[in-house]
Parts: sequence; C-alpha cells; structure tokens
Amino acid sequence: SLSLSASLATGHSSLASENYATQLGNNFYQNAGLSLNIPIFNKKQVKSSISKAQIGIETAKLSYAETQTNLLTEVETSYLDAVSAQSRFQAAAEQLKFTLVSYSLIEDQFNLGMKNTIELLSEKTNYLTAQQEYLQAKYAAILNYKILDFYQNKPIEL
Repeated sequence: SLSLSASLATGHSSLASENYATQLGNNFYQNAGLSLNIPIFNKKQVKSSISKAQIGIETAKLSYAETQTNLLTEVETSYLDAVSAQSRFQAAAEQLKFTLVSYSLIEDQFNLGMKNTIELLSEKTNYLTAQQEYLQAKYAAILNYKILDFYQNKPIEL
C-alpha cells in the first residue's frame, strides 16, 4: 500500500519577546511524507480469505443441489399422491355404486317383508359410509391434482 501525508503547523508563545504575527510567521512548519508498505508476512490472511471464499462457493453449490433434490422429491411425492388419490377415488366410486345396488335390494326386500329394520339400517349405514368415502376421495384427488398444477406453474382455479 502507498500512503501520502502532509501537514502545516504554526505556534505562538507568550514568553517570547516577538509580537504575535512575527511568531506565527517564524514558527510556521510544513511537513510532507510518502510511505510504502509491502507486506512480506501477513499471517496468511489473503490465502485464508481466498480459501474461505472458495468454501463458501462450494457450500452454496451444495445448498443449491440439495434444494433441487428436495424439490424433485416433493414433486415426485405429489405425483404419487395424485395417482394414489385417483385410484382411491375410482375404488370409492365403484364401492358407492355397489353399495347403492345392495341398499336398493335390501330396501326392496324390506318392503316385501323379507328383511328386518336392523338389516335395512345396517345396509343404509354401509351406503352412507360409501358416500362419505367417495366424497373424501374425490376432494383428496382434486387437492393432489391442484398441488401438481402448482408445481407446474399453472394457475390454480377452483
């Protein structure tokens, strides 16, 4: 590093026999300096700083790769959840169809006196449970497909 410095000074003393203005003129000093600093041994600060910066770059690259991996994992999980929810929805739709047929048959048999109230209510409970499962599966499938839309940057519409 190269440094340049300069200074100007003057002074006055009450003990001197000269007057004030003369003292200021006689005691006027000027100074200029130039300094050159060449570091021979600086405790390896520069080398350490370069190493720290390189480690920081590698850390950032690893963090970026980890973020990409996490995102890919989340997208894959969302896709598998959507496929699973679609299968669950199809199964629930089939179950609902069959329980409706079963409930209708039991209701007809009940009207003919062939089944009692407990059997009819039991079959109605099965039908209502199938309806509930169908609705839950339907909305789970919709939610999972909307999550996939989000990852594909598609606008989310309800």
